[in-house]
Amino acid sequence: MASSLTQLLNTARDGLAAQSYGLGVTGQNVANVNTPGYVRRQALLETHALGTQTTGTVHAAGLRRVTDQFLERRNYESAGLLSGAREHDQRLGSVEALFNDLSGTGLGSSVDALFQSFSRLAANPADPTVRVSVLDSADAFSQRVRDTADIIAQSRDDLLKDAQSVVGQINDNALAIARLNKQIAAAESQGHDAADLKDQRDRVLLDLAS
Repeated sequence: MASSLTQLLNTARDGLAAQSYGLGVTGQNVANVNTPGYVRRQALLETHALGTQTTGTVHAAGLRRVTDQFLERRNYESAGLLSGAREHDQRLGSVEALFNDLSGTGLGSSVDALFQSFSRLAANPADPTVRVSVLDSADAFSQRVRDTADIIAQSRDDLLKDAQSVVGQINDNALAIARLNKQIAAAESQGHDAADLKDQRDRVLLDLAS
């Protein structure tokens, strides 16, 4: 009778401890619901033998991050594609504006003005005013071409500078990931929870993908 009572009390004690651990994990999830990069945790409960008894109790074996490596990979891939598309759109949009004839910023208006001046010159080849108009139109067209070429060249230089900056960011992220991998491996080898470190690594990986 005493043995059965002791077993019952031990079971109740372990059950309360395990459920208390689970409540702590739930509280952590609620507290971090708006934390960027936080991954929900799940308490891992396992049966635990009571001495030589065939029946046992329960204990908290730790926790795990509720995540899917395949979805994470798709997320990183999508983040990279999205960032690439945005960058292409921004860069090509700035170049496209140089050739937007509808807004008058393209080369079309200068070409039309030059051809019109040639038409007037063909009709009045001896008129000095028309000749000056042709020269002015040709000079305006050549200046517009030079300005457009200069802006494109500057855009190319800006791209090269941005590429160098991105390479620096990639190297920094790679070093951070390597450092976190070592910390995660060390923590897990000592039986400690590394969920927070893995969250940090995921944030760095997402930044790297972008």
